[in-house]
Amino acid sequence: MRVNGPGSRKPWCPVCEEHTDYHLESEDSSTYTCNECSSSTWKPTAPVPLTIVVLGLVFSLNALAFAALSGKISSGLNLENVFAAVVIWIASIILLRVVWYNWEHWRKFHRWKKK
Repeated sequence: MRVNGPGSRKPWCPVCEEHTDYHLESEDSSTYTCNECSSSTWKPTAPVPLTIVVLGLVFSLNALAFAALSGKISSGLNLENVFAAVVIWIASIILLRVVWYNWEHWRKFHRWKKK
């Protein structure tokens, strides 16, 4: 499975910084593991569609949290609304980190590809 040149469709190991031989962790797994360093490989995918979907989801969830906290959905500021808003903000941070790391992998892959 080794590829000499950069191929955008082949899984890429960000630790080894090359296309390496890889295997599935288990039959029902969707992630590949590098045979050389045992880290997770990354399949280069365009980060723009993921970014658009995540930003839309984060915007919608935060609009929902704002509506709940401002009293537009339920009356007054109660503990459930505050808890829901905190959970939404934590989920938003996690989703934005996923997008950020995907962009970082994308940039790292393209720097390597240009070498």
